[in-house]
Amino acid sequence: EAKHHKKRKILFGVGLSSALELGDKFLPWLKDRFSVFEKSVNSLDLGIYVYPPDMRQWDNALGKEFTQEVIKILQDKAMQGVCDLCHMYQMEEKDLLWEYDAYYGSASPLAHGFSNLNKPVMLGEILSN
Repeated sequence: EAKHHKKRKILFGVGLSSALELGDKFLPWLKDRFSVFEKSVNSLDLGIYVYPPDMRQWDNALGKEFTQEVIKILQDKAMQGVCDLCHMYQMEEKDLLWEYDAYYGSASPLAHGFSNLNKPVMLGEILSN
């Protein structure tokens, strides 16, 4: 019986806290993360979790223009088939915990949920040069 290699399902947390921390470097950081993920598109399924999911909070903290740029990057990548925008489907957080194998990205309540289930969590806003 042939073994099918199941794609690893990674939930990528894109947090307002990271955007505030990185400032002008946030958009390049986000694009850089995607370029890393795109290299592994055959071996992983990427979901996007935006925290907080209410984009008005992003608008208030960062301004509408910046927030629109973030949304555009995420939507473009989803259109290209690089990722699923979980928050757009209003998926329940508990469903995301079961659906995905690991969490990567900004600190969020979901990161704690993954770690409580002994699933890998990699928190990072580190810029890779």
